[in-house]
Amino acid sequence: MKSRLLASAAPQLAAHSLSETLHPFQIRWQNTQSLEVRRANLLRRSILRDLAFELHRLQSYLLATGKKNAPLLQYEQAIERYRSLELHTVPRLEDLLLPSSPAAFLRLSAETENQLLRTLEQAGGESLIQRLKRPDRIWEWKLSLEARQLDWTLQSQELDIEIQSLSQFDPLWTEKNWPHQILLLTEARGPSSQIEASHWPARIYYWQSRATDRP
Repeated sequence: MKSRLLASAAPQLAAHSLSETLHPFQIRWQNTQSLEVRRANLLRRSILRDLAFELHRLQSYLLATGKKNAPLLQYEQAIERYRSLELHTVPRLEDLLLPSSPAAFLRLSAETENQLLRTLEQAGGESLIQRLKRPDRIWEWKLSLEARQLDWTLQSQELDIEIQSLSQFDPLWTEKNWPHQILLLTEARGPSSQIEASHWPARIYYWQSRATDRP
């Protein structure tokens, strides 16, 4: 259900230029400039995850209509290269396209992963761990490792989302709650007789920053 609704939003994306698509992400990137290194890394990785999703939707639509966009493909490839790299040394989002990068590989301790596994087990059981370890959830796994290293807390919430607005739920939630919360997953929580047919029963998982990180 959700994937079909997300795909339906692609023509709207195609109506915008690549620069228009990038603009809100560039602003978010700039807003992390003065942050502590580890927090800047986490927030910038969340920006790249969200941007990768937007670009993939747009690229899929263009390919389906027989069109190509070379700059868009360059951004997709650059984002993939930076998925496991330090990001605080990249001043601007467009600098990802530079041929040479001074960025180093992000290093996280084995203890961080053990702590994350315990956190995930408490929040959603073994099934949540398995969902985050899927090949298509690499971004979410890396974000979770960094968030756990910073002592952010994993929260969950049950929501009934209007189906007609489902395709915009993730970006609107992020616009409202980022940078103090990072959306991890939005997924179905199972059918319920209490839910109206016009709504989708969802459960979201998100990382919550420490109180000391907030203004």
